[in-house]
Formats: sequence, C-alpha cells, structure tokens
Amino acid sequence: FDNIGSIWSFFSRILGILSPFVLGFGLAFLLYGPSNKLEKLFQKRHIPFISKHARGTSILIVYLLLLGIIALILTFAVPALIDGVTEFVNMLIKELPPLYNQLMDWLKEYTQPGGMLQDFDLESKLQEIYNYILSNVTVDKVMSSLGSVISFTSSLLNIFMAVIISVYMLASMESLFRALRAVLSLFIRPRTLNILSSYSHKIGDIFYGYLYSQALDACLVG
Repeated sequence: FDNIGSIWSFFSRILGILSPFVLGFGLAFLLYGPSNKLEKLFQKRHIPFISKHARGTSILIVYLLLLGIIALILTFAVPALIDGVTEFVNMLIKELPPLYNQLMDWLKEYTQPGGMLQDFDLESKLQEIYNYILSNVTVDKVMSSLGSVISFTSSLLNIFMAVIISVYMLASMESLFRALRAVLSLFIRPRTLNILSSYSHKIGDIFYGYLYSQALDACLVG
C-alpha cells in the first residue's frame, strides 16, 4: 500500500506493452463471424483455387471491407462531426448569454426576501459557471481537445501490430484454441472445461447477434 503508485505504474507499463495483443484479439473476435461465414461459402465453390485458399481469401476480403468502412468514416463522418461540433459551440456561445439572463431574472424572483430560495447564494455560483463556460468553451479549445484524444488513442504502431496479430489469430484459430484448451486443462477438470467452453460459445453467439443487430440499426439510422 505504501508503494501503490509504483505498483500501478508497473501494471500500466505491462498493459501498454500488451495493448496491441488485446486490440488484436478484439479485432479478430469481431471479424471471426463474417470471416468464418465467407470461408464456409468459398469451401462450397467448385473453383479449386478458391476452395483451397478459402480462409486466406475470406480474411483478405474482410479486411478490405474493414478498410473501406474506415475510409468512408474518415471521408464523410469525421468532417461532418467537426462541422457539427463547430456549429454547436458557435450556437452555444451565441445563445448562452440570453438564456443566462433569463435564468438570472427567474432566480431574482425566488431569491429575493420572502422567496423560496432566499437562503441560497445561487447567483454568484451561476455567475462563476457562466464565466468559466464563456472563457473555456471555444471552437479552438474544443477542437484541440478532440485532437488530443484522437492522437492519444490512435497510435499507428499499436494499430499496425494489432492488425498483424488479428490476422494471425484468424488464420490459426483452431491451433490457438487447441493450445488454450491444453493450457487450461492443466488447471481445470475436463468436465468444468467443457462447461466453460459451452458457455463461451453461447456468449460469443449472443454478442455477435447483439453486435450485428446494432450495426444494422446504425446503418438504417445513418
């Protein structure tokens, strides 16, 4: 407890090192569903090259689709988001003073002697909040904050490593599952391991159903 800062710093460093693997696992898990469906579809084809390289072809198509979606988001969604944030901040700066004046007029009625809020010093507190918002909510500051978040969460090296790791996981899914099961069997009884495996499959199916239905809903709304 006396060295909790050092301990937390150590675990943060470890998590930073493992972050590409965690991101790669998440990416592989998300793309396993469509990749598996495409692989089964290609295996039924009577074209020797396609059926022989069904897994590699399905992984390539899934990642090309993912890159296409990311390109569409960067092309259309990000500029629209920036315009929307800019417009919102400008509107807030323009509309806030009259709204603040209306609120202060309403408070004066209730904070004067005999009013229900006469013992509360709300005007000075609201004045502080109002001054803080006016001085800090500007388009430049909001955009710089967004830029900091984006740059912090999008390390190119980690993303590149995560993509490579996820491709490897998708390409060697069965061998990874066998290795994981072999390791877990050293600590867990076979019956318990089978139960955990069954529940893991159910969790995956439920998550995929939720994820794809949300994606479809988002596309319709978009």
